[in-house]
Amino acid sequence: MSVTVTTAAAAAQADVTTATIRIWCRRGVVAAVKKAGRWAVSTVSLARRIAIGAMRHRRMTGGAPVIDLSTTMTYTIPEGPTKGARRTLKIRRRTQADGTESVSLRALLPLFAEHIAEADDPIDRFNARDALDGATIVYSETPSESFTPLISTRDNGRIRTTYRGSRALSVDEVLDFAEQIRDQVLQAQPTPRAPRGPAPAIRLEHSTDWRAGRHRYVVTGPADTLRAAYESKSPVTVTGDFDGDRLYLGATTAVYGDNGITNQPVALLGKKDGIATYVIDERRLSEAPRLRARIDRDNAELGAADARQAAADNAYLDSYYD
Repeated sequence: MSVTVTTAAAAAQADVTTATIRIWCRRGVVAAVKKAGRWAVSTVSLARRIAIGAMRHRRMTGGAPVIDLSTTMTYTIPEGPTKGARRTLKIRRRTQADGTESVSLRALLPLFAEHIAEADDPIDRFNARDALDGATIVYSETPSESFTPLISTRDNGRIRTTYRGSRALSVDEVLDFAEQIRDQVLQAQPTPRAPRGPAPAIRLEHSTDWRAGRHRYVVTGPADTLRAAYESKSPVTVTGDFDGDRLYLGATTAVYGDNGITNQPVALLGKKDGIATYVIDERRLSEAPRLRARIDRDNAELGAADARQAAADNAYLDSYYD
């Protein structure tokens, strides 16, 4: 282990009580070992806990906590089935339809981790973390009470939360804290959103799916993009071997039923993880010269194969009747 300090020194550095430091040591919140019956706390782990731990604050006049919302507040779950998972507090701003602004806090665990750690029962700690995982705190400029029973409010709805409470952390405690830090949150900068990677390419593929028919080509790509193109009857541009070809989506297929043969539309073949597969309209290839050439070649090869098979069949039959 790195350089260590006593629980008293650790408490002074973290601005908490020695009892809290002992709880942190027992529950793995900070790295520590016992030496001669006393906890020796890793200075590196303690510094990390002070920097990223929740409820890091100093006291202002009036007792309102001051938390550093200019830094990334991240908490690593120390125990239970989600041990090692990281939760990072996120601040979002949104302009409502009426022009007013709301601010939301998501991933609340870093704000209340120390409070939860003081609960003796590990099940209570797990339930509190689980309840906080999907909860939010929202601040709005105007009052409102038009909320469902699943939302708890303060100040005529200007502060609200979806947190439902637990034995280790009550709804009132969450709303109390939300009220105390309101001014800081409203002045804080939104959490930068992670840059999105490039959109998945739209590619042409060869399908052997029975619904698509014999040697039917399909395109794969972002489901929303392909759906919009199909509904608007607009072409999509593909990449890869047929780069630049513009294809229309959707076709018809012959269906044999009680009323004979009917032609039914076929378009979407499947969708998974936001990527969809659509049949293309092989009758509309004026903007797809590469695919048109490939299909003409395929048709020629199929025609030649059919002719060879027909010749073999005729030779067999002719020999039978000779």
